[in-house]
Amino acid sequence: MSSPCKITTKGFGTMSMTWCPVPPAFSQSLETLKYVKDTYGVKFFNGAEFYQFAAETANLKLISQFCEQEKDADIIVSIKGGIDFNTHAPNGTREFINQSINKCLSYFKDLEVKPKILFECARVDPNVPIEESVSYIYERVKSGDLAGVCISEVGAESVKKAAAVVPISGIEVEFSLFSEDIFTNGVLEEASKHQIPIIAYSPLSRGILTDHAAEDPEFLKSLDPNEFKAKFERFQPENYEKNKGRLNALYKFAKSKNLTLEALALSYVQSVSGLEDFEGIPKVTKIIPIPSGSTKEKVDKNFGGPVQLPREDIEALHKILEEYPIAGGRYYPQAAALLEG
Repeated sequence: MSSPCKITTKGFGTMSMTWCPVPPAFSQSLETLKYVKDTYGVKFFNGAEFYQFAAETANLKLISQFCEQEKDADIIVSIKGGIDFNTHAPNGTREFINQSINKCLSYFKDLEVKPKILFECARVDPNVPIEESVSYIYERVKSGDLAGVCISEVGAESVKKAAAVVPISGIEVEFSLFSEDIFTNGVLEEASKHQIPIIAYSPLSRGILTDHAAEDPEFLKSLDPNEFKAKFERFQPENYEKNKGRLNALYKFAKSKNLTLEALALSYVQSVSGLEDFEGIPKVTKIIPIPSGSTKEKVDKNFGGPVQLPREDIEALHKILEEYPIAGGRYYPQAAALLEG
């Protein structure tokens, strides 16, 4: 197998720019994307075929316009696809994956300078072996249409199977101080065996790990009920109340280190990356958080504050996580069936 396309910079998630009831204007989002690239050296952007409420605000349309504006061949874009829009179910067949890839690539076909595009099925199709699905994507890498293959929301066994047949550029999974599942489900251990980078989505737990959430007793009520996360178990009042213990303990710890909660959360994810002899893993693989930010101010909060935490701080944080177990799943029950596929 050839070497995978390497992700060498910090990452940025673009979901909040298009997959929300009232997305920011494209002009604002383009300014924000340029700002995060120019100010913080970010050249890795994460998007999806389905991050949209309407065709005119399609996520890949935004990313394509940004790439057209920048004309930078070093930009890497990882795109999630492979989801049937009619059934909202994953489809890992060759025919459907090629259809999804073709649709994604159509946004970039006329660009003078094209980015490096990585493709991943957003969820594992339980009816198609993952080795087959990633092999179909890799055919498009070999033909020159794509730069690499990623996998998303996978279990440890799927990581092992996929890595055995094609070079994997990244594994996109949720990881944060509110979602530490990769320590216990074997994904971090298996990824580290192959030194495949973890692309850590929702490192701020969809806005819970922020000073605003910790300081505002009405945070939950301020959410738009039309946002998809409003359905998630951890945003239900009974679970949110139970999880305030962990939230408040983390907030207090952040302030003791003169950090915002956002900075602490991102510092933690970045500081676990590359650790040796940690949680039974000889050397933790590279972990790339992909925070978002719809404005320059939010970008500065997320990228301007993180620091390298010493090991004793990481151990202290793990004691907080043990003391305050999380109530509620990461998604809602119907969606949970497709997690860790």
